[in-house]
Amino acid sequence: MPSFTLQSGRTFSGPNLHIAAQAVHWRLRCAEPFAWQSAAELLAFAAPLHELLPRLRGHLESALEQRQSQTSIAEFLMYLTMTLQAHARHPARLARVTPAANGVSYDITCEYRDESVARLAMDTAAQLTRTLFAPEAPAARPPGQIMAPFARHVEVRGLDQTTRALVEAAERRNIPWFRLSPNARIVQLGRGRFSRRLFESMIDTDSQISARHLAAQKHLTNQILRRAGLPVPRQTVVSNAAGAGRAAAAVGFPVCPARKNRFVP
Repeated sequence: MPSFTLQSGRTFSGPNLHIAAQAVHWRLRCAEPFAWQSAAELLAFAAPLHELLPRLRGHLESALEQRQSQTSIAEFLMYLTMTLQAHARHPARLARVTPAANGVSYDITCEYRDESVARLAMDTAAQLTRTLFAPEAPAARPPGQIMAPFARHVEVRGLDQTTRALVEAAERRNIPWFRLSPNARIVQLGRGRFSRRLFESMIDTDSQISARHLAAQKHLTNQILRRAGLPVPRQTVVSNAAGAGRAAAAVGFPVCPARKNRFVP
């Protein structure tokens, strides 16, 4: 079985040197060079997933039609991650694999609609790939069992019906959108001076979004300001005294509480 390790990398909040979209980046390292030699070989390898992920076969076939070379593990992980995101109704249309000169390291960059969904999709894709390589291994789990945590996460993170309708309308008009935070239901449509933010049926001209859903959530406010490049203190959220101690040690003293059970340096 080919051995590989996957290292989670940085997040790009917009177009970057790799692809023209917000994206998550990973570094893949293989123990030795490996690639599927033909489309038939790759499709046979992925066959156990076709029932769980009906879009995967079409996604692979469409991608393979555009290429004549071999398919690496990095490229398969990229296709599988994109399929999982589409399965979760978070379609990613842009992705790229850049091989290193040594033939065993790859940079994988994939567009995301929800960063936490994209990262979990890649983790799930890696687990599924390892299981497909060694289905009889003692630690191997059925693909459906591997996908269960991903499905639960997507269900919890799902947008409400109103917001989903609005972002689907934006997608039909090729308007980019993203969530301001993995734990927030506030969505931004567009970028720059043309961007608008919405929460369910409220838009950013309504002061409730800034007053009740942004400024009132200190951790979310911190993330938004940090993403904009403004200097903000390091911050973490804890739920008990033991967690506060560990967070304080990790952040570095001195620290102070921003709100109940929230500490910043």
